[in-house]
Amino acid sequence: MTHVPGKARGRRFAVLAAVLAVLATACTGGDLAKDLQGGYQTLPKESGKPEAGGTVTVALTPGLSPNYIYPYPPASANGSVIARGLLWRSLYRPSGEGDQIADAALSLAETPRYSTDRKTVSIRMKHYSWSNGRPVTADDVVFSLALLKAALKESPANWSFYTPGQFPDGITAKATAPDELTLTSTTAYNPSYLMSMLTLLYVMPSKEWNIARTSGPHLDYTRPKNARAIYAYLTKQSESQATFADNPLWQVVNGPYRLKGFDPTTGSYSLVPNTSYSGPGGSRLDRVDFKSFTSAPAVLNQFKAGNLTVGTLDSSFIMQISALKKKGYHVYGAPAPARFDPL
Repeated sequence: MTHVPGKARGRRFAVLAAVLAVLATACTGGDLAKDLQGGYQTLPKESGKPEAGGTVTVALTPGLSPNYIYPYPPASANGSVIARGLLWRSLYRPSGEGDQIADAALSLAETPRYSTDRKTVSIRMKHYSWSNGRPVTADDVVFSLALLKAALKESPANWSFYTPGQFPDGITAKATAPDELTLTSTTAYNPSYLMSMLTLLYVMPSKEWNIARTSGPHLDYTRPKNARAIYAYLTKQSESQATFADNPLWQVVNGPYRLKGFDPTTGSYSLVPNTSYSGPGGSRLDRVDFKSFTSAPAVLNQFKAGNLTVGTLDSSFIMQISALKKKGYHVYGAPAPARFDPL
């Protein structure tokens, strides 16, 4: 659901599903069912000319407020992560279209090149930067893979996409040049499978995060013992919610936003532009506020008050759609699975 008061500001935000189209078809008729069928194909056309600046307010799903900031939270955290796709980008950007797994134009690296036996993969990094101006390098990918392995060494449950014996098992990563990454594998992975895994590999800053204590020495993260110590430190730091917005660790990002503020009591948080962002899809918004809610009725009340820009309307409030559309909201159903991966 979106609410665009007056002239549209900034780029269009990803719109969350108001209700499942199938539910609308089964329970209603007429214009409502027609509006909700077809998912994204029925998005309204933009009105006015987008302008830079402005603030949008996004309703978080009730009960799913974030309580972690490190991109790979341990299973014991039992929660969710702050907009990691906006703060830290994955190596490859999922395309979300047909059989195309990744969108090369929107990714941190060029399309992989495979050896004849598919056990060696060469990846060239694009020229993107961290928020402190340092280039995003192949070493950062090596670091990220080392920390993912450290997380899995602690517990296979620490990454929900992991299947024992598959990625990243048997994978060795090496930076053969600042912008050249080589992956060698004991298994000839199907390229489609490997690419799908690389869209889930968030790239983290190797030179700023390779420590095991605050102001401690920088460690060789290619040694598994050191990688586990670094992982333990970062996950411990991520438990301190009151310091999310102040901890210099979390200000080193490669995505279009950085964290401005976090409320540890409610889980609400705010993002502002990463002014050093060099990748595609940078935001023209001044601020994005993610607002936490304890219940679906509370979200509905804020929609009625006109205080939200984007959010999910619980299906139990389907009969409220007509009234909300009169207030200026666009409401539509999304196809399943409704996955959203911000740039």
